[in-house]
This record gives sequence, C-alpha cells and structure tokens, in this order.
Amino acid sequence: MKRITVQTSIILIISLCIALLTEVTNAQNFWQQKQQKNTDNLLDPDCPVYNVGNEEVNIQWQMALGETSQENIAHDFILTPDSSYIYLYYSGTENCAIAVYLDKERNEQWRYKCYTPDSISFGNQVLNIGDDIYISGSIERNDTRNFGVLKFNSSGKLLWYKELPVEKSSVKKSILYNPCLVNVENNNLFAYFIKKTSISLAKLDSLFNVVWEIPLKDLGINSYVNYLNIVFDGLDYWSFVQCADTCYYYQINNNGEQFISGKLFGDHTKVIYKENKFYSTGFIYGTSGTWIRRYSSEFDLEMEYVENNDQYLINDPGSLEVLSDKSIIVFHDYYYAADIEGHLGYNMNIRHIDENGNCKGLINLLGSGSTYSNKLIMTNDEDFIIYGHGYNAYYNQQMILLAQIGKFPVSVNHKKAPLKLNITPNPVHNGLQVSFDTEKTGVLCLYSFDGKLIYTRNIYHEMGAALQMSGYSNGIYLVRFTDEFNNQYFSKTVKN
Repeated sequence: MKRITVQTSIILIISLCIALLTEVTNAQNFWQQKQQKNTDNLLDPDCPVYNVGNEEVNIQWQMALGETSQENIAHDFILTPDSSYIYLYYSGTENCAIAVYLDKERNEQWRYKCYTPDSISFGNQVLNIGDDIYISGSIERNDTRNFGVLKFNSSGKLLWYKELPVEKSSVKKSILYNPCLVNVENNNLFAYFIKKTSISLAKLDSLFNVVWEIPLKDLGINSYVNYLNIVFDGLDYWSFVQCADTCYYYQINNNGEQFISGKLFGDHTKVIYKENKFYSTGFIYGTSGTWIRRYSSEFDLEMEYVENNDQYLINDPGSLEVLSDKSIIVFHDYYYAADIEGHLGYNMNIRHIDENGNCKGLINLLGSGSTYSNKLIMTNDEDFIIYGHGYNAYYNQQMILLAQIGKFPVSVNHKKAPLKLNITPNPVHNGLQVSFDTEKTGVLCLYSFDGKLIYTRNIYHEMGAALQMSGYSNGIYLVRFTDEFNNQYFSKTVKN
C-alpha cells in the first residue's frame, strides 16, 4: 500500500469533466548527481550498486509533469505495443484526475482533465485494447464506493463513461477497490469491484454490462483484502486474492467456472505470468523482508530471492518484469536516511535478479527529496521506462516523474586489470593500514597463503581501513579489495 497521505480522487462525472491544458515540462532533474553518503546499509558485496550519478546508469531522457502549485500523484501508465507512445494517468488535486497522451517524441497530443465534487480514489488504471484506451477508477459518495471506467479512442475523444452502482450498504473491504482491469476478448473485461459487503470478480461486456460475477465470499474470502491480481495464462484466468499472510488463487475460465484453487504463503503484491511460469514479488508478512519468487505452472516454488534488512527496508515491490534471459527486474521504494539528522525518506530502486535468484545489480535513484515508485515497463529493446512522483527541487513541490533508463549495467564491462593496494607497513607486525587514492565502496578480504578466507569487511565511501594482524601466525597473506563494479585490487603482505 502506498504511503501517500494525500487522498487523491478520481474521475468521474461526465457532466463535470472539463478538458483543460496544464503544464507539462521536459527538464529539471529529479536526481542528484552527487549522491548522499549515508546509505551504507545499501551495500551488498554480491550485488553491484549503481547510483544515478554514475556514468554506467544511462538515463536516456526524463520529464517532470504535473499541475503547478499542486501535489501530483502518479497512478498508472502504459506503452503502445511498439513502445513508441505513452498513455499516463495522474491526479493533481483531491478532486481532479488527468489523462495524457504523449507521442514517440514525448510531445503531448491530447489531455483530458476531469473534476468531481466527491473525494477519494484507489487503484486507478490505464488499459489499451486495440485503438481504444480505458481508464478505471473508484469514487466515494456518501460512504459508498462506485467503480467507473472512461473509454477513449486514440485521438482522445471520450466514447463513453460507465459506472457500476453500489448499494449504500457497501463497506470498505479492501485497500484497493478497482485495481484490476484485464482484456478478455472482443473488448470484454475482467474487473474487481465492491458490491454490498463483498468484493466481486466480474466479467464485463464491451458496453460495461456485467456478464457474470463471483463474490469473493463465495470463494471463502471473508477477511480484509490487501492486494488483488488477475493473470491470463493463454487459456484461463487466475485470480489472486491477498489476505494477511496468505494469498488465495483460483483458476477461472471465460465463463466464470472455477477449476483449481490453492494457497500461497506471503504477501503477494504483484503477480505476472510468462512462458509457463508465475512470477511474484511481495513481503514477508510481519517483518521488514521482501522477496521475489518464481513458481511453476503448478505453483511449485522454483526460485526465491529474499532481502531482509531492518535498516534497508524495501517498500511496495509492486512492479515486476521478466527479461528475455529469464532474469527479473523489480522497481520499488526503499527507506534511507535522508539527511545527517537521520530523518527517513523514500527513494526508488531498480533491482536485477538472475534466473537462479542471485542479485546481478541494483540502481539507486536517489533524489533531492523523497520520491515514490509507481510502475516500470520494459520496452521492446529491454530498456526501462519508469513512472512515479516525488519532490522536485526546481518546482519546490511534488511532481510526476517519467524517465527512460538504458539496459541494466553489466558489471563485467567495468572490470579493469588488477590494481595494487597501498598497504603500510609491509612487512607487518601488529596491524596494517589499507589506503585508497579515492573514496571506495566494496568488500575488503584477507586470505592466508593457502587461499583460506580469514577476514572480510564491508567498505562504503571510505579512504581506507585498518586490519589487526596480532592474532595471526607469521607468514604470507593476500589482501583483496573488490569495489562496487567488481574491479579487484590485490597486494601481498608478510606477517613477522
């Protein structure tokens, strides 16, 4: 669940929707070129770290969008199949929502801005089916929530707005109220919505009429729902319903018939399906841990990567992509110490996990203030377009961020010939000093002459480190330092 305290609204009463122009601007970096140095808890010696200021992080373009003098919140965005055109959706005030279409040069082609007298929306989503665009949202009226969808053509003409009325007795049963909108066939849709005292999974026809619906209580779900996902495996649909520490899944065909059901442990925030595998990311319930998993088509756990660090708390790991080499990209938020007083802030992180569950690298997108991830989409060239919002120093307010980052850095490209460490004194008696020519980040290791690892220490933005040798026997030792790009520095020392 996002930590945004601003209660954003949605769309949507057609008579009150007004098309207006607002500011969209290229420029103005969200990220500092010189990074904070108080993030030592981000260091993983087996996972190269790339900060946004490093030359290895190829930021191809970035944009700041939004309503000036308002706090802007990112909801969702999509790419056209050829990765050239972008549809995005955000809100600028509690009673305003904006849909924007950008061409392949990121020039704005059309914008639709809507007002409503009501407040609060959750789970806003953009869906592209053929030449049409669907934008979904939920709206609260008199303590009830309705689910609505706007349909546009590619030129930005509003074709219709449909709303599923909800009885006044409906209760708030979930964090997300309309999080899933999935194309089924012939412009039919799958969606979740609130009805009476339950959430229902429904199939909707092209005119937004309910074809069939399955109340979750009929599936045995009577508790508060944290996350909802719908996944298509090429034949049937899978509904994932997250309650507390258990994720319930159901296989459902196009006619609403249920075949298979089961349970998965953990807080599944995002589930996708690719090449006969289910991929998911989520939380270790009740802890600060997060995980990335791959399941077989029968939901056997094949791979799990776990990050569990109270100080380095990954939050909302909800955007998940699988690359052609079967490695995984996750876009998420994390806590970090934002200033020297230790005030916590949020920033963005892109993490790359290989097919076997090993961390290949991560990119820290540290901004001048807190920033929040929303969604990452992989282009046809496997570059990444990211979408989010956060503090922008140029505007001195919260703005929308849209940026494209080149393929994930490959650490092997940055290896250099082994370099010699500066060690004094050498020979050594009680202790030695390892020093660098510049501040270094990486892992310092000490090996005996027969290759046995006897000491290791993490280094983060330091000019050197001291090693105590008084407890070791006389002989020859090897000191090795591996920096964040896997460059290796060696030197031998003699203990006498």
